Amino acid sequence: MSPLEEYLGAGTLSYDFDAEEFQRQDQKKEEAIAACMKEQGFDYIPYSPDSYFQVVPSNGSGAVLTSTGGDRLGEGLSDEEFAKQYGYGISTNDEPPAPASVDPNDAIVDALSVSGRVAYYHALYGPDVSLQDDGHLAHKELPFDETACWQKASEEVFGTVPEVDESVLAAFQPLLDEIGTLYDRVLADGRMVAALQDWSDCMAAAGFPGYTDLNKPRQDVSDRADKVLGPSKDPTKADPQRLAEVRLFETSIAVADLHCTAAYGDVYTTVNLDIETAFVNDNRAQLEQYRDALAAAAAEDGNGG
Repeated sequence: MSPLEEYLGAGTLSYDFDAEEFQRQDQKKEEAIAACMKEQGFDYIPYSPDSYFQVVPSNGSGAVLTSTGGDRLGEGLSDEEFAKQYGYGISTNDEPPAPASVDPNDAIVDALSVSGRVAYYHALYGPDVSLQDDGHLAHKELPFDETACWQKASEEVFGTVPEVDESVLAAFQPLLDEIGTLYDRVLADGRMVAALQDWSDCMAAAGFPGYTDLNKPRQDVSDRADKVLGPSKDPTKADPQRLAEVRLFETSIAVADLHCTAAYGDVYTTVNLDIETAFVNDNRAQLEQYRDALAAAAAEDGNGG
């Protein structure tokens, strides 16, 4: 639990994510879009790409949300088992990449006239959506429009995200700027500098000398895999000997990295907690004012103010 979470809003610094629940909600959203489009005279087929989400640890400094298609590689394995068998999961998947899933609604749009496509996308995304001369989408950036079927369905299923009052942000900008420096302060702490050196020494002792950046082992594996697998990323088309070599390198360095990074992550947790706690103690009055100002602005907005 981050000591700052109480003041910045619940969930601000949380990385909890339920992939299966998200996909269930996403399917409900798609069904709501279809119902909305039907009311406006258009066909829409609920479509969720074949993907899943997972929270991936980021060397003790937080987490990253990723999306990946196909089966879940190594599902059910412990971190140790996964590293031994698949490394980072970069070159070690024997399955060729799955073909990109096709949105069935593309065919519906293609069958329409230019004016029909414009009307279709206006209903789906709103009249401010950017379209090409032939009526197709110009890009995937969608405007906010509360009348659009996509927006209405998203709010129906996921709810609305409260907007932060800009005047509150402006009033507390110096405080927020200081909060923005905390991550750099954590990394600059002497304990973290020592932990990074310990990680580097640990990697060297495991047979991988010269590493001073926690992201570099994974990047080196990715670079080697790219050279062997080529643009297709298809392991069945790669040279078997070269592929075996890069896979051996990947699993070996991933196991070493897993062991060496564990201690680094523990230090990060301790240092981050210490620095955030000290920051809260030194700035508690301002943090409380910021929290209360956000709550007051949200309440006023909820009352139509």
